[in-house]
Amino acid sequence: MALSEESNSAEAHDDGALREPLLVPADDAEAGCARKDDAADSDSNKTHARSGILQDMLEQASLAWPLALNLLAAYSTSVISSSFVGHLGTKELAGAALGNSFTGITARYVLQGLCGGLDTQAPQAFGAGNYGALGPIFKRTLLFLWLHCLPITGVLLAAPRLLRYLSSEHELAVIAHKYILALIPAVWLDALARPLNRILVAQRITKPQMVISLLIVPLHVATTYLLVFTAGWGYVGAALAVGATNGLIALFTSAYVVWAGLAPRVFGGDWSAVFKGWWDMAALAYPAMVMRVAESSAFSAMTVIAAALPDPTNSVAAISVGFSTCAVMYMPFNAFGMTACTQVGNQLGAGNGRAARTAALASALIGPLLWSVPAVLLIEPHCRNAVISVFTNDRSPELMGMLGPLMLLVAAVNLFDGVQTILTGVVEGAGKQLHGSYTNLLVFYGIAVPLALWLAFRRGLGVVGMWSGMLLGSVLQAIAYAVICALIRWDREAERVARAQARL
Repeated sequence: MALSEESNSAEAHDDGALREPLLVPADDAEAGCARKDDAADSDSNKTHARSGILQDMLEQASLAWPLALNLLAAYSTSVISSSFVGHLGTKELAGAALGNSFTGITARYVLQGLCGGLDTQAPQAFGAGNYGALGPIFKRTLLFLWLHCLPITGVLLAAPRLLRYLSSEHELAVIAHKYILALIPAVWLDALARPLNRILVAQRITKPQMVISLLIVPLHVATTYLLVFTAGWGYVGAALAVGATNGLIALFTSAYVVWAGLAPRVFGGDWSAVFKGWWDMAALAYPAMVMRVAESSAFSAMTVIAAALPDPTNSVAAISVGFSTCAVMYMPFNAFGMTACTQVGNQLGAGNGRAARTAALASALIGPLLWSVPAVLLIEPHCRNAVISVFTNDRSPELMGMLGPLMLLVAAVNLFDGVQTILTGVVEGAGKQLHGSYTNLLVFYGIAVPLALWLAFRRGLGVVGMWSGMLLGSVLQAIAYAVICALIRWDREAERVARAQARL
């Protein structure tokens, strides 16, 4: 990868010792010493560069491991809900998966992407020491997200009409519709909890969110059990439990901000500044939304479209298990993507383009190393069966016949999707979301999704065909993001960020 500009050239040495005079003129001797000094300086620079990359990798790891646990714990709330629903029956699991995918496409991924303005501006402001801009950035983002929750809610309320066209089974559509309606409170509370987490990450704070999420998990298990079984609300109770958990996350995170004395920085600032700079934020947020939605909705759409396959119940259930597994394995990569965004943004905000480039290269090298764990879990048969059992207790030959080859494809997707996820953090830290949005639209909707549908329906490969098409999309996406990062002019970006900070 061409993120580093270090030279690998070495001095060539003459192998004929007798061809050199024993005594050389003073000028030639000085020139020879200069060449040796240059070579020594080059070796020293290479050693320093390697040391800087390693140091940056360790620094990012120190930020990422608590963030990875935080993300895994936070995501486990939806996995726990799905697990409870899965033990109610395959039909309920498929309906909840369909509803969860629909909500992800129309709400969750939209909100995640719309945080893209904060993901760029806040780390850069913190790196520049412009702490007074953090509060307005957070409040501006919060208002921005809640404004978008209004049309999102309208789309979710209209879900029944849309689902009738997507599922050939009426009962499956009814279950999905009820599940979607019960998730609406979770959407609004997610719009509060998400920017709260991101504004702390921008300031290199990750451990408190980890502690909060780990405390939340047992509370979510208890809440889900009470609503699903004790109250007898079934799969609807599982969806309501997600909303309750999102509310607790927002409450506990806000309490930490106040307790740690960060309230003036996070919640403070001039309110007049909140209503300025919306164009700059939107110019980053909307392309970031396209980046997230184009990729995430393409994967989630496979769950929705699987309802049109000949065996919709098992097809949707298999796709759901594969998608949930991929999402869990994706969390460590997502954590390093967020730390890459923070590290690159902080360095650009500080005006240090060279350090930002080093951070980008360090991030790119981390991805393949992270893949070793999910590779073992998804490729080794016993581990693979254990992973499957987390999401469903259905061992029917039809479902297991789909899941066997599917999980191997999930392992391959996880490698390339993980690498591009980390590089996405680099792209967002540098404010290059527009390039990423074009890439994701072309790769997924120009190539991957059409290929997946052709393989699934025309070639009769079903869920395996769908994931084969998505695998190609992840490969092309990783290559494209590597090229984008390699072409960034880091010194110029540092100058551009300095001008942007003056406008905040």
